[in-house]
Amino acid sequence: SSSSPPQLASDPLGVGRDAGKAALATTHSAGQPLATAVVSKIRWEEVLSGDKERYYHELATGRTQWELPIEGWVQLLDDDGSPYFWDPTTDTTQWTPPQ
Repeated sequence: SSSSPPQLASDPLGVGRDAGKAALATTHSAGQPLATAVVSKIRWEEVLSGDKERYYHELATGRTQWELPIEGWVQLLDDDGSPYFWDPTTDTTQWTPPQ
């Protein structure tokens, strides 16, 4: 798509834009709690637009982009909508959040 990806009105992972004010626990898109230390390792999350197009949200800045990020842990969604984690630097994927 040639238009800009949607901007998120809220903070889906609950980490806020100021990491120093992050809560002790937060929730990822599947509703399961994640420790703040773990969330801080996740740089990006995959989000589905209203048209079911995938785009990427940088948690620390709120920036969005259509292109798959090339660095930092990314929380992706499998075909069933379950989250998994990918580090593009090492091409590592895993079901559990990065430690």
